Amino acid sequence: MADLEIWRPAKDENGQTYFWNTRTQEVSWQLPAVLDVELPLTADTSIVPCAPSSSLQRAANEAGHNSCPRPAATCSCSDDVETAQGCSSSASLQAKPAPQPPLPASRPPPAAFLKPRARTAPPTWPSSAGLTRHQDVGLEFGDSGRSALRAHRLRAVPFLARNMALVASALQVFVGGVILIRVGYRSGIDAQPSEVGAAPVVYDSPHGGGMCAFCLLSGAIAFALEARTFMRSTPLVMPWLWPTRAALYLALALPGLITSASLMPPVIGSAFYLVTSIACVVACCAKKPTAEEWRWAWFYDRKKEKEAEEAGGKYESFTQFALRLPCTLFTETFEKGQLPRALFLLVYSLANLVLFIEAMLRHQRSEKGKALRGEPFLACGDPLEPCAHGDDASGVPVGANEMLQQASTGTWFPVAKGFGQLLNFNCAFLILPVVHSLVRWLHDVTSTSKSWSVKWVRYVLPLDKSVVFHKACAKYFVCGATIGHVGAHYLNYSDAPLYADAFGSDYYDRSPTTMAWHPTAPSNGLLNAGFTGELLLLTMLLIYAGAHEQVRRSHYETFWYTHHFFVLFFVLLLFHSQVWKWWCLPALVPYVLDRLHRVFLRGSRRMALARIYFWGKPERPDVVTLQFDNTFSDPRLQPMKYMEGHYLYLRCPAVETSRWAPLKEWHPFTISSAPDEPV
Repeated sequence: MADLEIWRPAKDENGQTYFWNTRTQEVSWQLPAVLDVELPLTADTSIVPCAPSSSLQRAANEAGHNSCPRPAATCSCSDDVETAQGCSSSASLQAKPAPQPPLPASRPPPAAFLKPRARTAPPTWPSSAGLTRHQDVGLEFGDSGRSALRAHRLRAVPFLARNMALVASALQVFVGGVILIRVGYRSGIDAQPSEVGAAPVVYDSPHGGGMCAFCLLSGAIAFALEARTFMRSTPLVMPWLWPTRAALYLALALPGLITSASLMPPVIGSAFYLVTSIACVVACCAKKPTAEEWRWAWFYDRKKEKEAEEAGGKYESFTQFALRLPCTLFTETFEKGQLPRALFLLVYSLANLVLFIEAMLRHQRSEKGKALRGEPFLACGDPLEPCAHGDDASGVPVGANEMLQQASTGTWFPVAKGFGQLLNFNCAFLILPVVHSLVRWLHDVTSTSKSWSVKWVRYVLPLDKSVVFHKACAKYFVCGATIGHVGAHYLNYSDAPLYADAFGSDYYDRSPTTMAWHPTAPSNGLLNAGFTGELLLLTMLLIYAGAHEQVRRSHYETFWYTHHFFVLFFVLLLFHSQVWKWWCLPALVPYVLDRLHRVFLRGSRRMALARIYFWGKPERPDVVTLQFDNTFSDPRLQPMKYMEGHYLYLRCPAVETSRWAPLKEWHPFTISSAPDEPV
């Protein structure tokens, strides 16, 4: 009788009683009937295919509600507990009205923002099933209702804005360090060309010293203030903090924009702060998190320690974890049989190191690398553009440039290329763990084969931890390579005035800001590599800030849509890197084919769902059990085929917000039954 527990009586302005659902915010003039299975949901009998797709991962439970009916293959599932919807059959699964219990004595919270449109009960859907359809029928949202619904849907934006603020502040400190290292940014350039009688190369940077101090101090202070709101014992969640944040980050963005004509590095920090300020403005309209939700302990959490002690366990702080790490690694590696996985991670890390060294040495010996360091090189075309290959027959020898040699230019160019190759490798490898069909096929083949020529794969490759490896690859390898790639390019851009004087303005613009931000600045590609690189950084800000656990748990759609900026990310990579197309083909082609297959083929199969169970606290169950019926004779329904270790994906059309198939949400459920069981 879980459904009746969430329906409370309420009075309208005329004193008439209606019933209000405390979870879904629905109303009805009658206390709704419930099914003979425990569905704390309203009925929806629209025929929608319940589309599972098998893949490999153990313990893939997502916190949320999912429910589907048994009939001729209707299904409706939901990830969000507060907005879960249900569905029922008009054929084989009949609804049985349950006896109505006494109404609760306590009055519900005000629900005036949801009022019945008519003075009659909502129409039944369908009448033969004895169920009442309440969703989108007979409801009228007033201004306060729309505001409440909007705030509910934006409830993850405060966490998104917080993550953006932390990233932007850390980047601001990083930019200040770049200015501090390079004299060209800090105090300008005044160099004398090697040619007799040539005018000196002068590039003023009047704001370099001041902006260096501003970036270092403002970034550190903003990071500390933001961390102070959620790391203290009593987190700060006052509503007035959000407009204050928006104004603060907008103010921090202005100095970098004002000085952008003469100083390039602070522009990216200003762009990050602008996006963060916009997110904070949106967060003003969102449902504010509670102090408990806002808490985010990095090193020590007193609440977790207390919960662990009450449960009879022992809480381990970050310091204790760091001290015990060698022992943990030894135990996991040798005593628990994880040595092959450790060897795989070691080989993967060594592959990154080898690729970095190879790319750095190759570009260091290239004609462009020699030219940027002022060494003799081969030029092809006019202006003096270095040849792509040192054995080009049409190349014209060009002598050394003493001005570039004295300024020690070009040392950061091969470093940037080395990190760029790491980005190519890891961005391609990042996609493979989420190609579900490939992972499932590898798991099935290695599990059934008795030959060690195939069997070794499941011991070495983390097939059962594919999503974990996907996150680790993005968090450590891609993020680390991005920091090195951007930092090396920013350090190299400080010598742009010297490069422009040596090779001509058609090959290199004398303004670092133009080289980094102008779409049509001198470049080998269709768009300037610097411009596409800055757009890639902004795209990564949205993806990484939205991928945090608190964002995903607060509102899955926020994570889902921000994560799909990866499409823009890979498109920009095609314009940014000339060699990326050769790296992406082995990874993107299988992913696109797998996505199309899952969405349009496997995602349209009809299944028969027998019953649903919810486990956990009545007000917020944390485990959902779905039982599919695999013993039926209906030719329109297909039995589910699976193996040990498989899990399936379900979609809830009743609460789906996206109408475009590739963006529809699919949520994983662990398969706990044996393959030969009837349910």
